[in-house]
This record gives sequence, structure tokens and C-alpha cells, in this order.
Amino acid sequence: SLFASRSGSFFDFYTEEGDDDEGIFTTISSRQLTEIIDINPDRGLQVFTAGAEFIVKGNTPSDITIEAQTQHGASFLEVKSVDGATLFVDQNGRTLRSYLYNYNEDAYNSTDISVLSSQLIDNPVDLGVLTGSLSEDANWVFIVNQDGTAAILNTLRTQDINGFTKWSNGDTNSDYPLNIESVSVVNNDLFLVNKRTTASTTNYTIERWSFDCLLDSSLKLTDGLSFTGNDLLLYSDHLDGETVSVVARGNTLPSRQVNSNSTITCTDEEKTFILANGNVIDVEVGYNFTPKIVGMPLNTNSNRIAGQNQMREKKINRMNLRVYESSGVYIDGNPVPIRQFGDAANSPLDSNLPKQTGIIQDNNGGNGWGIEVQPEITIPEPTPFHIQAIEYEVESS
Repeated sequence: SLFASRSGSFFDFYTEEGDDDEGIFTTISSRQLTEIIDINPDRGLQVFTAGAEFIVKGNTPSDITIEAQTQHGASFLEVKSVDGATLFVDQNGRTLRSYLYNYNEDAYNSTDISVLSSQLIDNPVDLGVLTGSLSEDANWVFIVNQDGTAAILNTLRTQDINGFTKWSNGDTNSDYPLNIESVSVVNNDLFLVNKRTTASTTNYTIERWSFDCLLDSSLKLTDGLSFTGNDLLLYSDHLDGETVSVVARGNTLPSRQVNSNSTITCTDEEKTFILANGNVIDVEVGYNFTPKIVGMPLNTNSNRIAGQNQMREKKINRMNLRVYESSGVYIDGNPVPIRQFGDAANSPLDSNLPKQTGIIQDNNGGNGWGIEVQPEITIPEPTPFHIQAIEYEVESS
């Protein structure tokens, strides 16, 4: 049943006579299970139940009606409004649907937008939405799964963009993995609650999602006074005893274990390098993770063969990647060279790893001939990476 207060009086639910100036009390009548999961005041008052989706029409006890729209049912999660659509996870716990009005049918449709990525959604326990930021036009939908991993949807409905990514925490101790518990958005900042259970303790950490960080569960240090001898204080004990990666002045240093007193030990050369600019330092310490990009199966249509070649033998002769301020890119496990000798404007010797903006060309993309020859792009070290487009040159049987 649905209760609504009197107009202009939020806490007055008087419904004695059913007059227009009284509150509303109505019961949903349907063949499906109608336990109400969430009510969303978007384009009309939307009601999501365990067995179907409804829309509320009317404003007073005498003219209010609740009309069924679709019959999928929602999981026990708060629905989210994004770009004029309402996103909800249906009752099977494997599908993310977009609840949107269809003028042709004069009703709401619940479109499956995860049909090609349903394996990434596993009975979610939380849902969060980060709207477009200063650096990104699209919206990010974070779906926290029951196993501690997450699925991330990058969506821009006006451009018909829906891209899913699997997300798991960084390189942590496999015996005691770091699991994602919940997600929240506050003032356009996304926060995660992570949990690690060891043989003796259970620890929770609150972490903020940031596009400026290269490591997971990381700390950024800017004060050279954090050094005591060769030990660099981290000001947090959540990494104690863990093997972490270290990025200093944009360069990746060898991995090492965090001491029990929340410090990492640097060599004399590393300390000198870190303190090159005085007491203002640039060090990030955390878990490394390896982004991996594998595109959808290639399917081209040549004038020389009949039809498309998705199921035919083919080979990628060449591929071009358009990137922005990126480095440390590997294709099929092979590093892509981006330094130049000879006529280079600046000598690549004894210099930091450069960031490249433009085209990265690879003449050996893919793995020879095969039906599925999609190359795998990875960034194994904590280096910046922003891919904008991929172009393939395909030879087909």
C-alpha cells in the first residue's frame, strides 16, 4: 500500500473521508508480488516493487490511480535517476534496466542495458551514481556485487553510450582480499567502504575515488619532513605489512613491504631523488592494479568476400591507438616503444618516462591468424593511461 500526506502538510496522513484535501491511502492491485522496494519522484511518481513497475497518476484521493508498466521486479536496492532515465537492478540480480517513457507505446519500458555484460553483475548489494565531472562528460554508475567486486557503467544516454567495466581492488594479499562493501556519492565525490578480514581482525577503510591517483587504496605524500632517516612515514596503518607500489615524481620505484610502524624504507638514491625539489615531494604509495582492455569481437564487411567475417579467419596487420598523456602501454604482453633516438627533440637518456598524446602505432596487433584475434591492451605499471580510440587494419580469409 502507498501512503501520502495531505497537500502542504508533510506529516498529516489523515484519510477519514477521502476528500480532496486529505491524505492518500491506496493499495496496489496486481497479479505480481507488489512489495514496494522504492518510490522515485522523477518524471511522474514511479513505484518499484518486487514483481512489477508502476506509475502513479492523479493528485487527490478521488482521482489517484496506480498503473502497471512493466513486469520485471526490482532487487532490494535504491533506484537511481540518470540522464532522464531511472536505473534499477531487476529481481534476478543479473540485469541493469533503464526505466524510460516510450511515446510510441504511451507507457514506460524497462530496457535491458547490460545484455552484453550481465556476467559482470552478481546480486548487487549497493548502487551509486557519479554524474559528469570536470574531466568527463559521461556519468558513472557503480554496482557493488556480493563478492566484493564491482561493475562500472559509463553512460551518456544522449549519445547512446553504455560501456561496462569489471572492477576489483588492487594487488592485495590473496589470502585476505580487500572487498568493496558499499558506495556513496557526496558533493560529487564518490566514497567506498572496503573491508579486509584476516585470521584475527576485520578492518574497514573509507576511500575516495579520484582520477588523480595511479594506485589503489593509496596515500599521497607532499611533505619532505615525513622522512626520518631513510624511512618515509605514511600517516596511516591500513597498509602495514602489505607489499605496495611506490610512485615518486611520476616514476615507478621497486615494490616493497610497509613496515609495522607505517613507514617504507627508501635507499639513499631514492631519498635524494624524492627530495630533489626540497621539502615539497610527490610520492604515492598503494596497491598496483593492471587495467586491461579487450575489445568486442571484430566484424568487418569487405567488398571482396560475401558478407561479414565475424566467424572467418582473420588477422590484424596493424592497429593505431589514440591516447592522451599515456605511457607504459603493453599490447599482447609486449611493451609499445614511445621513446625516439636520433632526431628526438629531447634525449631519451637519463630522463623520466614521457607521456604521449597522439597516435601509438603497433604493427603486430593480435596473435596471427584466427577467428578471435582481438588484441589485449594492458598497463602493468602504475603509469597514466587514457585511451580515446582504436583503429584496426584487418586481413580476412
